[in-house]
Amino acid sequence: MKKNLLFTFVLSVMSIFAFAQLPTFEWRLENEQFINSTTYQFDVNIYNTGSTAFEMRGGTIAFTLDTAWANSGTITVATPSSGMVAAQQGAAATFAQQTASAPAYFRKIITSVGSGVGTTIPANSMIKCFTIVLTNTTKTFSTTKPPKFAWRYTSSTPAAGFNYTDGLGNSATVVTNLQASNPITVITNQAFCYTPQYFNGTSFVTKSQKTAADTTIAITTANDVNIYTGTYNGSLDIRGYNLTSGSTHTLASSESLKVRTELVNNGTLNSSTASIQFLGNAFRRQTTNSALVANKVTVNTAFGMALGGSLTVNDTLSLTNGNVFLSNNNLIMGSSAKRFNGSSTSYIVTNGTGTLNMSNIGANAVTFPVGTSTAYNPATLQNLATTDNFQVSVADTIVYLGAGLSSNAVKKTWKITETNPGTAVLILNLQWNAADELPSFTRSNSYISYINNLGVWQSAAQTAATGSSPYVQTLNGVILNSNFSSFAVASGNTLNQQATFTINANAGGNGSISPSGITTVNANGTQRFTFTPNTGYKVDSVIVDGNKVDSLVAYTFSNVTSNRSIRVTFSPIVYTISTQTNANGTINPSGIINIAYGGTQRILFIPNTGYKVDSVIVDGNKVDSLVAYTF
Repeated sequence: MKKNLLFTFVLSVMSIFAFAQLPTFEWRLENEQFINSTTYQFDVNIYNTGSTAFEMRGGTIAFTLDTAWANSGTITVATPSSGMVAAQQGAAATFAQQTASAPAYFRKIITSVGSGVGTTIPANSMIKCFTIVLTNTTKTFSTTKPPKFAWRYTSSTPAAGFNYTDGLGNSATVVTNLQASNPITVITNQAFCYTPQYFNGTSFVTKSQKTAADTTIAITTANDVNIYTGTYNGSLDIRGYNLTSGSTHTLASSESLKVRTELVNNGTLNSSTASIQFLGNAFRRQTTNSALVANKVTVNTAFGMALGGSLTVNDTLSLTNGNVFLSNNNLIMGSSAKRFNGSSTSYIVTNGTGTLNMSNIGANAVTFPVGTSTAYNPATLQNLATTDNFQVSVADTIVYLGAGLSSNAVKKTWKITETNPGTAVLILNLQWNAADELPSFTRSNSYISYINNLGVWQSAAQTAATGSSPYVQTLNGVILNSNFSSFAVASGNTLNQQATFTINANAGGNGSISPSGITTVNANGTQRFTFTPNTGYKVDSVIVDGNKVDSLVAYTFSNVTSNRSIRVTFSPIVYTISTQTNANGTINPSGIINIAYGGTQRILFIPNTGYKVDSVIVDGNKVDSLVAYTF
């Protein structure tokens, strides 16, 4: 269960510059989440909103919470991680239970250190002070009563605040405890210690920074909100967003969610017909934590936004400014989604296993505006066959024969897969910049190479790339299959890996096969073998890869994709002599007589008493032989 909470500190800060001014800052509690029903975690971050770096020298983080959220349980505190220097991390963190005179509160000391050894916060940047984990050791935290964290400002210790010493040795208070003369007034710097605004099922409420009383507020773009319980209906235009597990936020088709930092969704966000806009901030990249579905999505944030789950867009994706970082998540354009354009300042960064998915790619060319963290490298697909869905990504390397290429290529690999492999015929355009080219690459004689169905790089004909940084190379008529997804641009023979296979041919005695022995054949190649029996012999059998085939003169291997074998055997040619006679005599031998090629056979004629040989017919012809005949 995740939540965005706002949080207050008390720190000692000293400028590291001689003429530094009082630092401008924001302290916020962010990235809330339930680890389980008894463990709640969040980050306390400090933002330097000014133009000058400053050094944190020490102080105190202190805030109150709503006891109803704790269910009167016993709470322990841990701080497992921090962005501060090690010397400032080790002080104790404590929790004080509610008393008759004071609400429950939490405190974390930031260890005081000498000048020059504290934590430096650069201008226009953010540092995580601590990740804080609250554990309820005797009860479960309430899922209906928000925690309503609030900065603790009191007239007694501990109170949130820090001291600042400038480069001239002058001391000043940045955030302090209550002023004895006016204990209700929020001094200027306390106003920059923000607390979260919680939806309690009815309205958004916050705790007073002074009295810890509930206050109903109107949400603005400066607020982080946490829809902690119940159902909220309607648009929000805010800084940070947290939807707690078990809660619901429903947006109608005309409504929108506008967010400037984290979008944390652990509940039910119904936004499939609505708009989500990522509008960014001046400090860091926006993030999501889970799968999102929206009708329209706008990205307009200088630092970009990073997906923590898949993002499905049903209608329109508008890339105005900043990149979308996929990591291992997919950006899915729905089946009815409009095509969209990217640019060198706003595109889809495929920095993991995630892909940009588009549907119904047909005869009209479609650009997939993808790139890496270093460059915009779109791929344009035109499908001349059956309309299909495609997935595209690009990476900053080319792996060839187990190693990365270092020359004669563009240092990019595009991955293109098809939902139904083998049904598309593509015209493919790949784009790159001069800075993407490895040494010795010749764009005037370059080509697109791809890993074919044999798992090896196969190259197209060399042509000149078009354009002028960016450059484009084209591949016509490629058919994808399940093993056919990697594409790259190269020159020379760098990515022209021609696979070869062997055919082992041999013959038995009394004849030959040609060619004989081991023959090397290119992948998908053809090889013909002929058989020549010795005189008096014939082909007896032809065995291909262990199986007998019907072929007595020759055999041709086509589309060779593996090692093969062929064996031929020979046997003697055997002829038959069929003998017969009418009555009144005999012939010897009689019947069917087998005789090998080149052999001799004498046939005797024996008439009965009182008879003589009348005629001898050999192969239909009468011969002059009355006693015997020899073949």
